[in-house]
Amino acid sequence: GLVTYLNAGDQLAQGIIDPNKQREQTTFTEVSLDAFIGFFKNPFKGYYNNVLKIYYREEDVLLEEEEVFELDHLQQWELKNELLQVDDQAALALKDKLVKTGRLPLRHMADVAIETVNTAVMGPRELLASTVSGDEPSSLQIEIDLAGTTLKGSLKNVYGDKLVQVSFSGNECKYLLEAYIRYLALRAAGFSHSLFYISAKKNEIYPAAHITQQEAKATLAALLQLYKEGHEDILAFYPSFKLMPADLENLDLAAFEKLVKNELENFLFPSTDPYILKEYGKGYYEQPGILERYKSTCELLLKPLARVFPGFYDK
Repeated sequence: GLVTYLNAGDQLAQGIIDPNKQREQTTFTEVSLDAFIGFFKNPFKGYYNNVLKIYYREEDVLLEEEEVFELDHLQQWELKNELLQVDDQAALALKDKLVKTGRLPLRHMADVAIETVNTAVMGPRELLASTVSGDEPSSLQIEIDLAGTTLKGSLKNVYGDKLVQVSFSGNECKYLLEAYIRYLALRAAGFSHSLFYISAKKNEIYPAAHITQQEAKATLAALLQLYKEGHEDILAFYPSFKLMPADLENLDLAAFEKLVKNELENFLFPSTDPYILKEYGKGYYEQPGILERYKSTCELLLKPLARVFPGFYDK
């Protein structure tokens, strides 16, 4: 990682917050697909950024004179995605380029970094190759009218008649959710492509269940309503909570409190998300009716994942 010096607490917020400032009314005439997905992947951050206009610095600030000594999680994730579609020879050529541009450590440390990441990518690379059968990656532009709101964006990682998403994360819920929403957008826009989700953690390929265009449009309309509600008040959903879709129905208050504490008071693996930690400290999860709000949101964002990706949640 990089050694930097950042002020702690509220001073991490960029800019000065004026409590008397009138909040701008959010218009939903056009919503970008990436922003739509990003909002559901972290509704706390989405509310702070989009509504309160508060931004916390989550990544280290790179100073020009700093040298990269080792790769952090974000840099590893970016490198894994770059190495996913190249062979070992191309990986070596990529190493030289990344060293010259300062994205890899110098000298022999670059060899160690590229070999470590390349080894991690070997399994997913084979799974991707077997899925796409030689087709080259392309993208699709989509534009969907949802009762006065246009959902617009680009779908990358399209191979022939397949949309493919590869996840390197140990916390897969947010990436399953991303793949699901991209698949809904693809179907709602009238395309007939299939979706394949590749999990590096499980070393498995999960073909998605069929979704009709009508079903996709209706689901996106319901998600758009949830998106709007999430700009009025923070949605009670957080994909890092380790809940199986099958356990949602019988989730009671005691189990829910344990779920929250396991994520936000985990001293072995502490949460580094400043947005949810800020709200947690203010008693967000002690509000009356919070369990019901959480469960109703999960009905739309978590529960469908078990149906769309059969076998993924099998114990």
